[in-house]
Amino acid sequence: MKLYKIKKYLTTNNFIVIFFSILPIAVIISPGVINFTIVLVSLLFFSKKLNWSFFSNKYFLLLFIFFLYLILNSFLSQDTELSIIRAFSYLKFVLFSFALAGFLNDNKKKVIIFKIWFLIIFITIIDVYFEKIFGNNIIGFVSSDPQRIASFFNKELIVGSFLFAFSFLSLSIFYKKKNLIYWTLIFSLGLAIFLSGERAIFFKYLIYIFIIFFLLEKKIIFFHKIIIFFIFISLIVFSLKISITTKDRQSLLFDTLLSDEKKNYTFVAKNIKNNLYKIKHFAHYYTAWKIFEDHPVFGAGLKTYRIACSNPDYFNENIAQSEVRCSTHPHQIHFEILSELGIIGYLMFLLFFCYILYVATKQYIKNKDILLLNSILYIFIALIPIIPSGSFFGTISGVFFFTNIGILFSFLIKKKN
Repeated sequence: MKLYKIKKYLTTNNFIVIFFSILPIAVIISPGVINFTIVLVSLLFFSKKLNWSFFSNKYFLLLFIFFLYLILNSFLSQDTELSIIRAFSYLKFVLFSFALAGFLNDNKKKVIIFKIWFLIIFITIIDVYFEKIFGNNIIGFVSSDPQRIASFFNKELIVGSFLFAFSFLSLSIFYKKKNLIYWTLIFSLGLAIFLSGERAIFFKYLIYIFIIFFLLEKKIIFFHKIIIFFIFISLIVFSLKISITTKDRQSLLFDTLLSDEKKNYTFVAKNIKNNLYKIKHFAHYYTAWKIFEDHPVFGAGLKTYRIACSNPDYFNENIAQSEVRCSTHPHQIHFEILSELGIIGYLMFLLFFCYILYVATKQYIKNKDILLLNSILYIFIALIPIIPSGSFFGTISGVFFFTNIGILFSFLIKKKN
């Protein structure tokens, strides 16, 4: 009898629920565990005959056309083997996003998954506060950088990115019932991201909170919204005063941009332009642009920035960080696509995702679902130019992006499947 009860729960659907639910834990453990998890849930989902209908969906076809271009581009690459492996890495994310979209059509399963995600996120936020106070996280990890928080990620300083990718989705379950709890959690999340020391992510968080607060809280008059938003900013500024390491980390970019030996603030705009050359990521952007200029049509090849960047012609003595311009990627999605895939790949990328955002926005206007809005905003903010970002094709950045894409697709295609 007991064996019968055990077998009753050993169903494909239950396994998919489990693996989708522990996705944030997979991200915490390692990229290898991420890949195992998303490939497994995709295989489990598409092994069911009814789910093959996704392959005739127009959104899948659009993303698959982009995949075919990546394959073609690989044969024109400076390193074909390196590029083609990365191309198939992209395909696994596409399949994963559609598996997630199809599975989230079941609201009961969606609630289970998001409740578990929320628990993981809540523990991580508490852990960030704990590490900030005591110098190490709950299980003893110590950050390699005193100005940043490691939390459960140990050597990978990405806890802010992790929170930004999963928190708004999991917090969606709180919005309709008790707005006070929802906004308390949102602002607690913001403080945790700020303390993490990830400047670009915190800036993205501010963009998010500004947009969503003005869209959702319609009962609050515009003037009061402005006051509340600036109170929040003031609290952040106050926290800068009481946290020296965080202050140094978060204000470094602005100090670099506005620095001027003569302190002549009449020429602040000129100073900003001149001091861009002092920022490390600007060296990446400049190098990626030079690679694009040399390979304008097809780019240098997927995942080849790390190779092409060593070209001595890309050294610029006027850029303070030019000697460290090489990295695994140029730390900005648009520069990454341009340098590695050329103008053809870039236009395909831009048109595909702009179209998807356009359709999703129209759908949100109809149903006003907070979960859909959160996924739209994540993708929109991720695609903002200039702001530093992870590699679009990287494992960690990829699972963040395509998790949100999958949730977005769950709204766009649920009536057809």
